[in-house]
Amino acid sequence: MVLLIVAVGIVVGMGAYIYSTRQNSTTTTQEQTINELTDIQNEAFQKASDEAVKAANPFQVSNPLEGVNTNPFEEVRKKLNPFE
Repeated sequence: MVLLIVAVGIVVGMGAYIYSTRQNSTTTTQEQTINELTDIQNEAFQKASDEAVKAANPFQVSNPLEGVNTNPFEEVRKKLNPFE
């Protein structure tokens, strides 16, 4: 009789240990997944904000007047002047 009670106690103890280990594993996995998703969201936010800052910075945009002559009439005057 005592042997039966000890055997049942061992089986119940092992079952409780396995159940608690699986519950902790699931909780740990959920926490890891949440942490990973948070990290991914933070990285995406950082990348988007960096791109927005670069796009809004007027000093990094190319000069739209680059290559434009300051006085376009000088070339015409040189071509039309018969004394040169």
